[in-house]
Amino acid sequence: MSSSPDPTILHSETLTLPPPPFMADDATSTTATISWPEKEKTTATTATEEKKRDRLAELPEHLLLRIVSFLPTHVAVRLSLLARRFRGLWASSPSLYLDRSSLRRTPRFVLLADRFLSLRDRSAPLRRLRLCSDYSARHLLDPLDPISWLVRSRPLGLRHLHLDLHHETLIYLLPFILDFETLESLSLSTFSNPYGDKGIVLPDTIRLDRLRRLSLYLLLEPLSLSRLVASAPVLEDLNLRDVRAKQVDLNAPNLKSLSGPLAKYEGFMPSLRRARVTLSDLTAEDAAAVGCVIQSVANVSELKIRVSACWRQLLPVRLLVDEERSLPTFPNLRSLFVYTSFHEINIRDMITLLDHSPVLDSLDLCHSSPYINDKKKKAKDWQSKLPRNSSGNYQTACFTDLRVKKRRTEAVKLLSKRLKIKE
Repeated sequence: MSSSPDPTILHSETLTLPPPPFMADDATSTTATISWPEKEKTTATTATEEKKRDRLAELPEHLLLRIVSFLPTHVAVRLSLLARRFRGLWASSPSLYLDRSSLRRTPRFVLLADRFLSLRDRSAPLRRLRLCSDYSARHLLDPLDPISWLVRSRPLGLRHLHLDLHHETLIYLLPFILDFETLESLSLSTFSNPYGDKGIVLPDTIRLDRLRRLSLYLLLEPLSLSRLVASAPVLEDLNLRDVRAKQVDLNAPNLKSLSGPLAKYEGFMPSLRRARVTLSDLTAEDAAAVGCVIQSVANVSELKIRVSACWRQLLPVRLLVDEERSLPTFPNLRSLFVYTSFHEINIRDMITLLDHSPVLDSLDLCHSSPYINDKKKKAKDWQSKLPRNSSGNYQTACFTDLRVKKRRTEAVKLLSKRLKIKE
C-alpha cells in the first residue's frame, strides 16, 4: 500500500486527514539481541493486560479494509484518528461512499468528493461507488460533477454503482450509466418523477453485459423496462420498487430472484426460483391480474405475494386464481407466503393452490382487513376466516411439514371449516 496523502491537502470544517503512519527505522536491522527470561506473571496481571489489548488493531489489513469499506468515506477518514493502524486505510478502501446530507453546502460536497478521488491510492482498486444527494432541488448537483467522478472511477475497476439523486440529475446521467459494460450491480433511485404515470424513457443504447443485480426505485415506461432487462443477459436479481405498469414483458433466462409491484409478468424466466410480488390498490377489474402473476412464476421454489385492495372498494372477489385460466402445477414450490384479505372464496383458492403444489412444505397466511367505507357493513362481516394459530391469533395461520400427507390433510380440513360460501 502506498504512503498516505498529505494531510494539509484534504480538510473541511470538521474533517482533517491524519499524518501517514510511522515506519520503524530498525524494521530491517540485523543486530543480534539477547532475550532474558521473564518472570511468571500472576493471573491478575495477565487478566489486566488481556483487557488492555487492542484486538481491533491486531486484525489483518484485509479485514480492516473490509470494515472501512462499509463506512461513508468522510467517517472512514475520521476513523484514522482512532488508531495508528487505521491511518491511510481510507485511501485504499474498495468502496467510496459520498453522502450529500453530511455537508451543508453543495460546493463543499463537490470539492470534498474531488479530493477523495484525487488522493486515493491509485494502486488500490475501487469496486463500489455510492452517491447520495439531497432531496431539495436547490441543492441540485451539476450533472457534470458526477459524470467526472464516474469517468475517474471507471479505470479503477468499478463494479457496483448506487445512485440516489434528484430526477433531473439522474436522467442526465442515464446515457452514461447504461453504457457501463463492467458493472455487476446497479441501483438507481430518485425521489420525484416529472413524467407522471407514463414513466421515464431510457436511451436507445444500453450495454450491461455483466450486470447481475438491478434495483430500480423510479418509474420507467414499460417498453423501456423490457429493453433494460433484455440488455442484461446474465441478470440474476431484479428488484423493482416503483413500477406501476399493469403489464411488462420480462425476458431474462438467468433471472433467479424477482421482487416488485407489477400487476402482470410475462416473458421467458425459466431459472426464476424466488419471487416477491406486491400488488397494491387493486380494484375488481384488476383482480384477475393476481392470477396472471401466479401463472408466470410457476417454476419458483419460494413465493411471497402481498395483495391489498383499493380503499374505495370492497373486494369480496377472487384474488388468487384466475377463473379464465387453468391453474398450473408448481413442481418446485416449497415455501408460500400470502398476505391478502381472506374471504371464503380466497380460502377456497388456497385449497386449490395446495392441490397444485405437490412439494410445498410451509404455508404462511396473513389476513389484511380492507378499509370499510360502507357504514351498512358490519365489521364482523370482514373478520378473518383463518384458523387460529398456536397463539390464538385470527390474523395469521402457519402450516409446516405439508409434505407429510397427514399434515396436509389436516391443513385442508382446518381451512375448509372456515368456508361459508353463500349461494
